[in-house]
Amino acid sequence: RFQLKAQNGQQEPVIFLITPTFQRKTQKADLTALCHTLKHIPLLLWIVVEDSASRSPLIQALLARCSVPAVHLTVKSPELVIPYTARKKKLLKQQLWRYGTKGTGVTHRNMGMQWVREHCSFKECNGVVYFGDDDDKYDLRFFEEVSFD
Repeated sequence: RFQLKAQNGQQEPVIFLITPTFQRKTQKADLTALCHTLKHIPLLLWIVVEDSASRSPLIQALLARCSVPAVHLTVKSPELVIPYTARKKKLLKQQLWRYGTKGTGVTHRNMGMQWVREHCSFKECNGVVYFGDDDDKYDLRFFEEVSFD
């Protein structure tokens, strides 16, 4: 079971930040910048869900250097499967244009939510789940709004 205690030893609300990530040129820079922001947030658990069948050394090393409590999960994105017919060719192009080849990260967010449900029951801990993309930038005041204070 998961527990993250405040400095006074009390169980206080936790921010569970679920971050899907996939391999690309800016991945290391994006995650490093996010790590530096998250270092300033008390009572935060960073759940990084990598689009991979196994943990990459890059993400493992980055999380080891980052002083933010973190969980590293992996799940491979499902392939986009649409029977190729003349009628569905337009639908396929629309979906690729709308979602891109990497999808929307739904599988990764669901994996993060599954981890929270399995490791933190409502009776044992309370908190808020936030889905934060690795290429977004956050003002620290945002986390003050998300917290329960």
